Amino acid sequence: MAPKVSILTAVYNSAAYLHEAVESILEQSFRDFEFIIVDDASTDATAEILDSFTDSRIVRLQNGDNLGLTASLNRALEIARGDYVSRQDGDDISLEHRLTQQVTFLDAHPDVGVLGTQMDIMDASGEIVGRYELPQTHGLLAWNLFFDRSFAHPTVMMRRQVLQDVGGYDESYRVSQDFDLWTRLIQRTRFANLPDVQVLYRNHKGALGHRRAEEQYNNVLRARHALASRLLDTDFPLDLFAWIEISQQADCDLLEAQKRAVLNTILRLEEAFVNEKVLSAEDAEEVHADVLSKVLRVGRCGQEATQQGGGLRQSIGWGLSNPGKALAKVLRRGEPAAEEERAIPTDEPGADTDAIPGLSVVVLSYERMEGLQAMLESLSTQELEGAELELLLVNNSPSYELSQDGKTPIGRLLNSFDDVKLLNSNYNWSTASRYATATLARNETILFLDDDLILQDPNFVSDMYKAFQELGPADILSCWNELWVAWDENQLHTVSLDFQVPGITQITPTDTCGPGISMFNKTILQNRTVQETVMRPKYPKADDMGFALVTALEHKGGRYYFPAKGRLAFHDQKEKGALDTRSGRYQDLLALYKDLFKQGYTPVLERLESLPQPQARLVEWAAENLPVTTFEW
Repeated sequence: MAPKVSILTAVYNSAAYLHEAVESILEQSFRDFEFIIVDDASTDATAEILDSFTDSRIVRLQNGDNLGLTASLNRALEIARGDYVSRQDGDDISLEHRLTQQVTFLDAHPDVGVLGTQMDIMDASGEIVGRYELPQTHGLLAWNLFFDRSFAHPTVMMRRQVLQDVGGYDESYRVSQDFDLWTRLIQRTRFANLPDVQVLYRNHKGALGHRRAEEQYNNVLRARHALASRLLDTDFPLDLFAWIEISQQADCDLLEAQKRAVLNTILRLEEAFVNEKVLSAEDAEEVHADVLSKVLRVGRCGQEATQQGGGLRQSIGWGLSNPGKALAKVLRRGEPAAEEERAIPTDEPGADTDAIPGLSVVVLSYERMEGLQAMLESLSTQELEGAELELLLVNNSPSYELSQDGKTPIGRLLNSFDDVKLLNSNYNWSTASRYATATLARNETILFLDDDLILQDPNFVSDMYKAFQELGPADILSCWNELWVAWDENQLHTVSLDFQVPGITQITPTDTCGPGISMFNKTILQNRTVQETVMRPKYPKADDMGFALVTALEHKGGRYYFPAKGRLAFHDQKEKGALDTRSGRYQDLLALYKDLFKQGYTPVLERLESLPQPQARLVEWAAENLPVTTFEW
């Protein structure tokens, strides 16, 4: 009867660590396997060590000449009988339940054909010195093929049929044969990694990776080139895949033409992964969340782009304007996840409030050109007391492409600002693009403005900034807020504090706020949960409210109302249809509110004793005197 698993091991002069490696397989809690070991013409004591094992599950093959790892693995694969094929190197250690966990997973997930695990790194003496932490889901594993490692080869278990369908390992790859295999399997099956460490990888001077590092790198580029050429039916220059890797490094230094080529390729690959059904719709959403971080790193590549913003604007702008609707879901995430641990600034509130050291204004526009023009006109007249203002304009309008050529009223207005980053799209990314663009900002303080607002008071921005400096580093200051005044298991009652509310003239704590006229510190976006909420929201129509509420839970910050009666106004939009972009908003709000109560959110009215008395009185006045809206669930 055929075994469930065939374990493939090829060894060459592996005597130093072979006994421990073989024992780690023979002592597995899962017992139904054959262990095929190919001795690739070793000249040390490898044969004698293998002779010392009498376990009947071991099947030995002997090469007369040294064929190399790839050919030796194919010899083992030719005689393998198991449904699943697992890898084990002659110097690594598999933990006791590795096979059990992998067989259990593959039995339960018939769509997965390649399954790896996490892997610890040990030195020659066996001491743990590091870890390979790899993505677990198919979408990220597929996307990672063009940027990083997807699997650790010694941890992998595969379905034998899938492996045989692609002809096994390609023997033209003497090294990196595993990476080439993943690029050929990705269009045939799904990938996964278990979350736990199940293999200990021994890093020593005799390891293949040390001896052939340059050849490995070149073969990885070759395999990426082949995969991209299949996906896009285009013969790319091989150097492009070196540029892609360089573009993601901290010390990246590419030419503008190289960056443009990288951006175009990244975006085309994302589209091809979906079109060629490498990714499901759910996979694609997850991958979209990572695309922006890659795009942003390309834009920041090189000293000039980082320090002056010119290269950044050109590279990002070019990438956003060229592949058209392939970019529909690019801006899905802010800073790369690796940045999320950056601490929120802890400067003392109230320091240097007489001037604005720097403010980045992010404007989101969708098909409302008259309103946008009026808003920009009012912004251009703001008295900023000599401070630098950076304007980031996200144009989500399929009907209008904006420019700074000075030939249109909006173009001339844009030219009146000293520092402008203009991002055009022909697709409506909704509000997610607002948060993603904020991560491009040069300054730490962000002001969101919608395109239907008019700043009537020329001191509005500077006054709001000074008020913001009196708050904590994780707080949000807004002119459109909600206060929760009563709630039970079936309903929620709220009052709105907008910029037309009379009777409140001081900063007031609230429960949530809309970001369309709000100020906050950029670093609060650099948190995975906050990013998930605004870039891939569970309740997409309520993502604006979700930002403030989840920030409160994650950063313990407050949401404060900034009174602005008589200082702001709505533009009287002629394009009324452009305003109707939030269908289903209240259903999502209800679901979001329920979730937040379950997570332990405590409304402001339940913690009045923790507020200064003047603020507590303002909250009580608002709860008692403003019109109430009821939400039921």
